[in-house]
Amino acid sequence: MNLVPRDQALLRLLEKTPATAAQILRASVSFDGDAFRDERRVRERLQTLARGKLIHAYPLAVAGGGLANYYKLTAEAYRVLHGPDATLPHRNFFAPLSPSRLFHTLGLADLIVHTLAAAHTARIVITGFHGENELALEIGPHRVCPDCHVQLAAGGKTFNILFELDRSTEPLDSAASTSIRTKLLAYEAYQDYVLGI
Repeated sequence: MNLVPRDQALLRLLEKTPATAAQILRASVSFDGDAFRDERRVRERLQTLARGKLIHAYPLAVAGGGLANYYKLTAEAYRVLHGPDATLPHRNFFAPLSPSRLFHTLGLADLIVHTLAAAHTARIVITGFHGENELALEIGPHRVCPDCHVQLAAGGKTFNILFELDRSTEPLDSAASTSIRTKLLAYEAYQDYVLGI
């Protein structure tokens, strides 16, 4: 299958996060080549990529009734991006999202899409990216894995942004490693360590 630069950019987006056609449309302002003009054209291209076995469409119930899809890479697309001998991520990377993770993951996708589009519009270069649980910050007894890490370069400086998306699914104040309080303590400890260097 002949991939144009916009296809490559779309696959790189889906490597960062599963996404809906509407999210892909919003992110396309940052794609190499022309942005998609409307959601219909996005869906048409997604259908072509799905026929080429580069993406997989999973059904998604829509508020108010109806069905839509969210899209994920296939192993073949991962090899297109990283070479035929690339070590594949865990099989969950390619599998449908569990219902318990769907709301959080698509909310995180909104955040990632907004960040990519806003950075592109402001001519800020994204120099690094880690998706959910791909980066571990450890300092003393504290360990936290942010939902997303984006590294930006602008004006000769580098900025790191860590995102933690709370969907009211974690306890606020407990000793659990997933509690908001514990995560905030870990981020503050890590920030104090970095500022002290």
